[in-house]
Amino acid sequence: MNALVVRFLRAPHYWKALTVLALATIVALPFSSNISHLLTLMINAYALVALAAMLNRSSTRNSWAYHGVVLLASSVASYWVFRSVHGFISAAGLTYVIALAYITATVWGNFTGSKFSIFLERMLGIRAVEKRELEKKEKDVLSKRERKVQYALLIILGVLTVALLVVTRSDYVTAVSVLGLKFLDNGIHTFVRRSRNVGNTFFHNIGLLAQGLNFFFLFRFLASEDMSWIFFLPFAVGGILGGLFVQKFTIIAERKIKADPDSHLNPRGVKSEFRFPVDISLFPRKTLIVLVIAAIGLIWWADSPLLALTIVGLATAQYIAFTLISRARTRKNRTYEAYASVGSNGTWLATFGKLDKNDWAASLFMPYIVGVMIGGNIGVGIAMHIERWFGISSD
Repeated sequence: MNALVVRFLRAPHYWKALTVLALATIVALPFSSNISHLLTLMINAYALVALAAMLNRSSTRNSWAYHGVVLLASSVASYWVFRSVHGFISAAGLTYVIALAYITATVWGNFTGSKFSIFLERMLGIRAVEKRELEKKEKDVLSKRERKVQYALLIILGVLTVALLVVTRSDYVTAVSVLGLKFLDNGIHTFVRRSRNVGNTFFHNIGLLAQGLNFFFLFRFLASEDMSWIFFLPFAVGGILGGLFVQKFTIIAERKIKADPDSHLNPRGVKSEFRFPVDISLFPRKTLIVLVIAAIGLIWWADSPLLALTIVGLATAQYIAFTLISRARTRKNRTYEAYASVGSNGTWLATFGKLDKNDWAASLFMPYIVGVMIGGNIGVGIAMHIERWFGISSD
């Protein structure tokens, strides 16, 4: 027993966090009203976030085929998990046991997903798009393995599209609507993932606004249809196409603006007697002032000020956490990533649960959007400070 304690104390910080969460969940499982359903949710959530971690990295890599395969797997897992969470919340509400189990599964999923992604990237020779490639357009030289993956992905897309036409033949308009919204959703996610890492506030804010708008409308519609399986195929196909299209677009955009993900690590003229100096120039102050004033106005005039305040607060916390984990996944520090993943998964579940329990009411739309914008802008500033303080460069 003493040997185990000693090993635990000597373990890296991320292993300590992973172990504590796992033990706490094992203790809490007997208090669940339906252990088998909860375990199923945990398995699905683990797969979702492992793939999300891989997706976060693949969207910034030089292989669209690898990114497409991860997009396909992620689309399958995400619809399954969203449906599971929606069912749990509708039946039993958001309990502490569900929250703890979900967070544990996703933190472990994030850790193993990043590790596996790094392993695959090294094995397949996949790398990040480097600064010189953004500054000068270079012709891609594809390996035979890369071409085979591309052909396989195109065949899978073709099969899924034919299946979509057959399965949704009774209502093509609705199917195309879901496909379009998911195309935008995954496309915007790819855009925002990259924009968080390029040091351009305008680029990032455009993505945040579009992401908040699309997420709310997509899941408001799916929740109203009780996450029916008939929408799975358009959801999956739209996600793959959106992610692939925008990955290419953002690489071109970054080349135009001469993006540099590590420019904040070597500041000029920043002097402080403190160990962890704060540089307020890393926060877009004017943007944040406008957004905070808008949030106060929305809360003041809301039919339920407390509910509006809750949604603004949850969305802000969610997008601070999302920004931290999104940047951490593409940085050379797994401890940073492990701690960031705890907050991101917990705040997502709380926000999704609150919106779902209130039937995605139209009155919650603007508080959610403003919270997303505030959280995204604060999150980038916090992430840049952490990376500067500890010298964490991009991977």
